[in-house]
Amino acid sequence: MNHLIFDRFFVRKPSAIVCAAAVLIFAVQFPMIAQTNKTQTVDRTRLEVIEELSESLANDLLELSIATCDRDFQNTAQFFPAQLFANVFPSRPSPAKTQVKWIGSHGWEIPDANRANEVQKMTGAEFLRGWSEFLAHFSEIEDARFKVKEANFDEKAKAVLGAEQPTAVVGASGRARVAFYVIGRDISGKREWTHGTANVNVRFDANKHWQFDSFELLSVDSMVAETDLFSEVAVPAGVGAGLPSFGTPENSGFVWHGAAAADFNNDGWIDLFATSANRNFLYLNTGKGNFRDASDEAGVKIIATGTAPLVFDFDNDGDADVFISAVGQQILLENTFKQTGKLEFNDVSLEAGVAKDAIGFSAVAGDVNGDGFLDVYVTSYNRYGQVTP
Repeated sequence: MNHLIFDRFFVRKPSAIVCAAAVLIFAVQFPMIAQTNKTQTVDRTRLEVIEELSESLANDLLELSIATCDRDFQNTAQFFPAQLFANVFPSRPSPAKTQVKWIGSHGWEIPDANRANEVQKMTGAEFLRGWSEFLAHFSEIEDARFKVKEANFDEKAKAVLGAEQPTAVVGASGRARVAFYVIGRDISGKREWTHGTANVNVRFDANKHWQFDSFELLSVDSMVAETDLFSEVAVPAGVGAGLPSFGTPENSGFVWHGAAAADFNNDGWIDLFATSANRNFLYLNTGKGNFRDASDEAGVKIIATGTAPLVFDFDNDGDADVFISAVGQQILLENTFKQTGKLEFNDVSLEAGVAKDAIGFSAVAGDVNGDGFLDVYVTSYNRYGQVTP
């Protein structure tokens, strides 16, 4: 992670970090060259290779996630060799137990409950048959996700350095702990969230995909809602802008986007500010159960956008300003409502000193040095052990 701290927007090296927020993508091993007087030297060349291998694996798991969500078993099969070592994937839900009055939980069993489900040699087709039967439990899949929680690669594993996209050299191998999630509705229409973890051995195959040479399932369980607690009202509420789904060709970025809530025009109602792949959205609360899009009139639609908005009053003038962490230069938008009586935002990133390059995922605000002004801490990525400037 590379961390930026803006001290009232004069950038400095911190002596202590008081508040911080970080997005953990996955953990990788850190190769060390030597240790002298308790000081370790990082092998940065090998670290770069590990970083490329990890991102390559994570990108493939995103493709597997999309294939799972679409029940695209032809694409899913690319990630499994002709033979592997694995458990039989459990496809029969065990009896549910009530957790709270409207939420239950259940585990999963293999079809033959009397059979020990140990890791064994099986064909890729046999494993995928169990995976298909597991997914058949869901009448609807809203989201599916495979994530790398930890990865360690063999010393001989290499990456194609300088490639446009992180790419492993064929034959690269390693071990990883993977988490997966499936969210949707079960056969009876109840909302269900399933979470599992597995230890896997992976190898980059000649088909240009990472394949699972082994898939040891450690756990899988589900939470089920007996009733729908929330209803989708985005369209009637006026915030139903349609955007390309994450991971599609129209939205091929590698970051999610976010939203923040605050009373931007001081009328006593909570408004919404949201980022997207190519513009910002400002929704003002009408006080009548819906919102209106004020992006154009407030000047935020055409201003640079980014990853995650953070609402705070950076200049202590009593209105809500917006900081946006971004891939590229960080962004600060000043709300001039208190000054002019009109809701408008000005991009003051350069004069405030925050227009620093980073791969920003999120940010938090706090008075780090106790001077009465809020400072900003940005979590970034890809420059291990460095603090800007």
